Amino acid sequence: MLAEGDLVVAGLDADAEGLQRVDHVTAHGLGQVGRVVADRALGLKMRVVAYDPFVSGADMASFGVQSVTLDELYAQADVV
Repeated sequence: MLAEGDLVVAGLDADAEGLQRVDHVTAHGLGQVGRVVADRALGLKMRVVAYDPFVSGADMASFGVQSVTLDELYAQADVV
């Protein structure tokens, strides 16, 4: 059962109610949009992983984002 404030996505390996709890976000790039999405997801206590060849792993870590390779990003992504 969902609690107030739960973030859900319809259509991804859905349960009987057609909903799935989202526990992480993958970002292909941490430009302006990627940083806003990551910030919102982190505010919801979600794990954020990202690939961006122009941002160092240390910079991502300071922002609270786990740096991964592009292959790792695609392997972890539910939606691209």
